[in-house]
Amino acid sequence: MEEQDLECNLLPPAGFDVHLPGYGDESEARKAGDFVSEMLKYLSAQFQFDLRRLDGLTMAYDYEAALENLDRGFEASRPLRASQGDVVGVGMTPVVVRDGQIRAHIVLHASTGEWLMGQDEERFGLALYTVGHEAAHVQDLGIRDDAIPGVIAKPLPVEIGPTILFSQADACWSEYAASRDSAFLRPKETESYDGTVARALAAAAERNDQAIRAYRLHRQVEQVLDEVASTCGDILKFASYLFGHLAGIDRAWQADAPDTALALSDNPEWQRIFSSLDEALNAMWATRRTWTGLEVYRSLTEVSREALRVAGLELRDLDAGALYVHIPIPSALSPDGAFPSGTDDLLNDNHGFAAHSNLIDNKICG
Repeated sequence: MEEQDLECNLLPPAGFDVHLPGYGDESEARKAGDFVSEMLKYLSAQFQFDLRRLDGLTMAYDYEAALENLDRGFEASRPLRASQGDVVGVGMTPVVVRDGQIRAHIVLHASTGEWLMGQDEERFGLALYTVGHEAAHVQDLGIRDDAIPGVIAKPLPVEIGPTILFSQADACWSEYAASRDSAFLRPKETESYDGTVARALAAAAERNDQAIRAYRLHRQVEQVLDEVASTCGDILKFASYLFGHLAGIDRAWQADAPDTALALSDNPEWQRIFSSLDEALNAMWATRRTWTGLEVYRSLTEVSREALRVAGLELRDLDAGALYVHIPIPSALSPDGAFPSGTDDLLNDNHGFAAHSNLIDNKICG
């Protein structure tokens, strides 16, 4: 296929915007921007990544500021934040709206360009995979918007369920799809994903227990929900990276992710959650170009709900988008043993609060 035909079909728009804030040397900045831009075109031409929805590329040493300053073209429900902690973010592809059209804008840490142009083979491989993974997010956004147009960057319909569950489901799908589409670029990334999932699982119980113990004192139900949902959501998202990556190289997490398997070996509840997550993601993948509505996420949102229940929070849907959070009190989760085991319903914490409307604009992380 000639390049002219590819440009009509899959290549990014000609002359897409490239922003390079914070570089000390303008010529070096332009060199890096041109190099990564050509790499994106190469991925599209050589490996059929569909980049027609690409809005532009931003590369900056101050990656957090680049995310904060990105003009998204609509009022997002929350600011973009780089991943921190065990996984440090260096690339993200947020949804933007341009002239009423859904687009994706790739934001990269400037080190990605340096590594692509450098002589270190390992760094080059990591940088190429990073760019490829973000390109896969551009492709997935186009597929989703074509299948169910008019929902991205719009308020989430009440009937779809709690926004906190949908946000987790959307993040899981986005990372699964991008990881599956880009896995061939760096098959050995399995080891990194496997270790990340295992560490998140190992830390989750204590982290969630601490959040619930603290809640007994501060009594802020939305705070404990955010904290526990963040921990559980990270596990599910990291697992989605792993599952998608392995599926992309014809492997299975049950046999080819030894650290994850070991972390799950004495945790049957999370084993069941992982199996349900894998099944839901595979089913969505099989029909990804023929989705008919947001109901396709239902299985994933129920996986998220079950993860929260295992962590100690039971979510119940009420009318008009309200959410009821039930937090039982086993003695192990009371501060300093202040509450006895086997307490009656009077000591159970049941709180209802209205779920705020949210936009389907989850950051598409890399």
